[in-house]
Amino acid sequence: MIINSRLLNLKIILTIVFLTVPLTVYSNCNCETINRDDGVTIKVCEPKPIFGDESLEVAISILNDGLNYYVSSNIKFERSPQKIMGNMIVRFSNNEMITFTVIDSQIALIDGREIAQSIYYVEEFVMNTLKEEDLSTISFRLEDQVLRTYEVLDNKGVLKEQLKCI
Repeated sequence: MIINSRLLNLKIILTIVFLTVPLTVYSNCNCETINRDDGVTIKVCEPKPIFGDESLEVAISILNDGLNYYVSSNIKFERSPQKIMGNMIVRFSNNEMITFTVIDSQIALIDGREIAQSIYYVEEFVMNTLKEEDLSTISFRLEDQVLRTYEVLDNKGVLKEQLKCI
């Protein structure tokens, strides 16, 4: 009788764990599904900061439209924002460098602040690197045409973590 009650308690505990673990993992993703009016469903994750100093903060995230993957970069400037110009170059923890082709770049008003936003297309051959490697550096040009390279200090695994969520 004691063995049966222990077994029942263990089954209850395991059931609770198996039911809550997937919810916990998904809730850590901070991703949402957007059903657009044109019928396209987009899965987008919250941008995570990867670099910041006294003048700006860079955040990135992953998006999926059901067919393709994209990387989004957001830059919050302390002063007046500059538009991101051209492609983004990322060096990964294995020293592989990948250039992401810009699809759109604009200044957006988010939570009352002007933020430079860009969306980059992710080529299929890049997916394994995104799934397996951490970010090391990120480079892009702003309107002044100066190539800026930032060492990724926070959330180095943000893209591979978000890819598990969408």
